[in-house]
Order: sequence, then structure tokens, then C-alpha cells
Amino acid sequence: MTNERSDRPSDTVAEVASDNYVALPISLGVREAMTELVARAARCDNISLIYALDTNGRLVGGIPLASLIVARAGDPLPSLVVSPVPSIPIDTPIDECTERLGSLEYDSVALTDQRGRLVGVLGARELAALSIDELGDDYARLGGVDGEEEPRETVVQSLARRLPWLFLLFFLGFFISGVIGAFEAIVAELSVVVAFQSLILGMAGNVGTQSLTVTVRRLGGGGAVGSREALRLVLREARIALAIALTIGAVSLAVVWLYLFALRGESGERAAGIALCTSIALGSSIVISGISGCTIPILLERMGADPAVASGPFITTLNDLLAVVIYYGLASLMLL
Repeated sequence: MTNERSDRPSDTVAEVASDNYVALPISLGVREAMTELVARAARCDNISLIYALDTNGRLVGGIPLASLIVARAGDPLPSLVVSPVPSIPIDTPIDECTERLGSLEYDSVALTDQRGRLVGVLGARELAALSIDELGDDYARLGGVDGEEEPRETVVQSLARRLPWLFLLFFLGFFISGVIGAFEAIVAELSVVVAFQSLILGMAGNVGTQSLTVTVRRLGGGGAVGSREALRLVLREARIALAIALTIGAVSLAVVWLYLFALRGESGERAAGIALCTSIALGSSIVISGISGCTIPILLERMGADPAVASGPFITTLNDLLAVVIYYGLASLMLL
């Protein structure tokens, strides 16, 4: 069955619709249906589900191949029909498609027009291609790159897509430098604290990115996320971040103290104070980063924006800012 696609709108699933399917009217008998299936199977390999149509070509359900094979010749074809079967409108935007499909019982999705008539399918190959494209777009956005950028674009076009993010990150980074400058007194008095800055910023960024990745993956996995489920997501990531903070914080307390006392020659009391400050700042930054990595994409999704826009570099830079304030603020209070 071949369908004309020249008049279909762009940027919808019509672009990737396939005619690799078998559809039969439910008015046929089982014997006639088997004859039709055998005749069409030579050029169609997507026959695990045969679509059932009424006299007007509207989709009424599907007939599993196994049910048709074991049916008796006298059985009415409608008795074999299962309904509903996965289907979406032919004008569904591609970027919404993967969110609406979710998990599927069958390896194809029917595409229907405004009158409910079957006009195409998304088979396993098309579904896989859409999923790969969606993952590619999300991966690009997580890197701070517009998911629509193509290798064949000019340098100027690529710069237009990338520079806005990079300028935003530049000014955030510049602000972080200014915040560190505000703690010049603690740096001048106790320069050793600078040695552990990258440790705290790096761990906070890593935890935030992990939380962001898990959350964006869930938000893009199909189906809307309600307020209750969103709260569960945030609480779950908060618990995980807290567990990580307690574990890493305890390890850092011992390691930093040992490093300062045994290798740097600091007194036991001074080494303990710096180690405790570093441990508390590290744990606090991890918890905040884990929560922000989950909360920010959820808020963006609530505002109608793509949650993947909360890119890894953006989350990392924001968490760096918070971590710097926490670390040097604690150092000023505990060590001076």
C-alpha cells in the first residue's frame, strides 16, 4: 500500500512515515485475509500486526499475526481485532513524537489523518531513527550547542548558534572570578585553601551534571510529569545527593587532614580546621548541585521550554558560583 506524501506538512511525522504495513478491511473472512496477507507479505516485512479498517478506511484496531494464523476459516475477522493500537495523528510534530510514544507493545505506530483513516506507519526503523535524533539533539544541548546545528553550516551560522551560550558562560565565569576576589583576605591569609577549590568545584559540577542528565532523560521519556512526580524526582535526587555528600565529605575530611598534616607539615589543629571546612563546603555544594540539576530542567519544562536547554556547562557554571560562595564564606567564618 503506497501513500502520496507530497502534500504533507514538513517537520511532522509525515516526513518519516512509511508504507511498510498491511491493512485489511474487517469485512473480509479469515481465509480471504490470509490470501491477501500472503500476497502483500512479499513486499512488506512489517506484518506482526495487521491493521484493521472499516469500510471508510478508518483505523479500528489491529490483528496480531499469531491470532490470524491460528484462527479457523469460519471465524469472523472482527473477533480477532485488538483495540486500541498505538496511533498518532499524521501532523504530530517530530519533536513531540518521542515524548508521546513512550513504551510500545507493538513495533509500529499507526499514523492517521483528521478523519481517522490510516495513512502510514512508523515502523521499528523509523522509531529508532527518531529516538537517535532526539538523543542527539539532547546531547548537543547538554553541551551548550543548538541541537539543530548541521556540519554543512557555515562558520558564521555555527557561531551564531554557539556564541550566545558562550557569552553567557563567560560573564558567569567572570562573576565567579569577582566573587573569589571579594574573599581576597582569606586567600592572602591562608593561601592553602585555594588548593582545594578545584576539588570542590569539580565534584559539585559532576554531581549536578549527573542529576541533570537523569532528570532530562526522564522528562523526555514520554508522558507528562505531574507536580507530584516532579516532587518525587527532586526528593529522590536530594536524597542521593545527600548520601553522596556524606560519603565524599567523610573521605575528604580524612584525606585533606592527612595531606596537610603529613605532607604539608601543618599542625594537627590547623589541619583539622581546614579539613573540616573543606569537607562541609564540599558536602553542601554537592547537595545544592544535585538539587539544582534536577530542579532547573523541571522548571524549564513547566515554562514550556526544552529542559535540555539547561545545558551541562550552564549547570556546572552556576554550581561553581554557589560552591565558591559556600567555600570561601565558610573559610572566612571558620579559619580567620
